[in-house]
Amino acid sequence: MSDMILSSDNEATTALLNESLGGFESLQMIFDDLDMNNTTVNLGNWGNSTTTASDQMKLLKELYLPSEYITEDSQNYIIDLMTQIDEDQSWGVYAGSDDVSFKNGWLTDGVSGVWIVTSIGKVTQGDKSYLVVALSDENETEEAGRQVIEELVKISSDYLL
Repeated sequence: MSDMILSSDNEATTALLNESLGGFESLQMIFDDLDMNNTTVNLGNWGNSTTTASDQMKLLKELYLPSEYITEDSQNYIIDLMTQIDEDQSWGVYAGSDDVSFKNGWLTDGVSGVWIVTSIGKVTQGDKSYLVVALSDENETEEAGRQVIEELVKISSDYLL
């Protein structure tokens, strides 16, 4: 699991999914059970899966609030990993505070070359915190997508914290 979270290793993610849940179909069933009605797992290709900010927020709530799918020990383990993301991935939600747990994603659309850039997680400052999902598409470059997300997170943090 550490390679999946710390290094965004899609092969490690697929291996864990196959070993622990029984494959992509099982993951889709969990998403359906969580009423993530706008999320579709693409069998075998993570980059072609689709989702929405509201669906990703449902997923974050399963991680940060009591859950029937994830034990408290597993939640704590995953969150701990999300505080140790590789330094070259310290962008996105990371811009909101020095105290964050987060996961980023990025890829080109494979057709026109525009970038899809995402960042989700929890931002904490003192005794205040908030969950955040930032999804950005149609970016000319990966860096442009990162900048959009970081501006949104900074504005959110200024307002909420």
